[in-house]
Amino acid sequence: MRKHIILLYLIILSASCFAQTVTKTVGIVYTAGAPAHAPAAKVGSQVAIDTATWEWYEYNGSAWIASGDRIQSISGCSAPNYTPTKYQSRLVINACTAGQGGPELYYYTGGSWLQINEGQTYTAGGGISIAGGQISASDISPTNEIQTLSIAGSNLSISSGNTVSLPTGLTSLNGLTGGAQTFSTGTSGTDFSISSTTNTHTFNLPSASAANRGALTSADWSVFNSKIAGSGTSGYLSKWSGGSVLSASGVYDNSGAIGMGTATTSGRLRVVDNGASGNYVIEVHTDDQIPWVAAFFNDTYSSSIPGLEYFIFNNGGFAMGTGAAGKAFSIYQGYGNNRLTIQADGNFYFQKNIGALTSNPSSAVDITGATGYTQLRLRTSYTPTGSADALGSTGDTAWDANYFYIKTAAGWKRAALSTF
Repeated sequence: MRKHIILLYLIILSASCFAQTVTKTVGIVYTAGAPAHAPAAKVGSQVAIDTATWEWYEYNGSAWIASGDRIQSISGCSAPNYTPTKYQSRLVINACTAGQGGPELYYYTGGSWLQINEGQTYTAGGGISIAGGQISASDISPTNEIQTLSIAGSNLSISSGNTVSLPTGLTSLNGLTGGAQTFSTGTSGTDFSISSTTNTHTFNLPSASAANRGALTSADWSVFNSKIAGSGTSGYLSKWSGGSVLSASGVYDNSGAIGMGTATTSGRLRVVDNGASGNYVIEVHTDDQIPWVAAFFNDTYSSSIPGLEYFIFNNGGFAMGTGAAGKAFSIYQGYGNNRLTIQADGNFYFQKNIGALTSNPSSAVDITGATGYTQLRLRTSYTPTGSADALGSTGDTAWDANYFYIKTAAGWKRAALSTF
């Protein structure tokens, strides 16, 4: 069916340009159910439509073959005027009655609806003929045929007789036009260059020097070869262990976290003694002599100072102390001259006078207050049970609502308090 429709469509498209006119009737059989008859020779239609299912059949000469496609029916007695979607049939039959000359069958060609019915007339042009049920075409331009392409020497020809000349090859290479040209190498100049003279092209690559950019020579290789030797350990920074030998140092780089004496990093910098000789883990000097700006001692340096720790907190706070509990911590001027000692039991010991709001204390404790009544405050009251009260040491003071007390070598004494 499709080939019939395509042929009919081609004939109709060519109607405006064909000169010869031939009349041909196309027949369609309508059956209620699948067709079962044998079409008459020549005049019998070989296309049938089952009006029960609207499926169309084509007679192959011995049997009716179902196309598997259905014909869509539309109401009315006119041509369809829509563009079918991919789910709609391209074969449409309308509802024209027999008295109206129908029904009429249409096929959508992709741009328009083509009517396929009995009584239609098709016009064939030059080179197209219709005889009986056969449509044929003849060659209307026998001279416009496929040509044979051939090459002979520098000539390109086609069988119709036309010939063109092909280029004979390079006519110039870097300015040279000789038929035979060669290549060579050289070392002249101060940079890579190509010189072309007398049909020879020379590629110049000079030896490298302070003035030339070029190739290293064997003498250069002797200068550079084996100048740096040695081996290392993955992750450790290299150090010179000889005039031209590299080896691994004791500094470990863990993606920006540095370990000195250790490959285990717990921060940006970790320093481990690992039994190294000397008294200090870290020394920082103002110059090449003491005193030190900072010194971090290991555990073997002193029985009273096992090590110094310090912390700088993210809120700006600062703390420092010994690295072990029960050890004294001292601040001294000149080693051995302790000015302040926090003893193992937590008590403070000052070697000199203490000034509170004064920089020149003249007593062990010298207090200067902004007012005379804000210099010293005893917050907790205490009333001794009597002069023989064992609590307190000589020199201790106490007070209550009625008396001020002081502990002497002979026991507690008191002075009465009165209003004024």
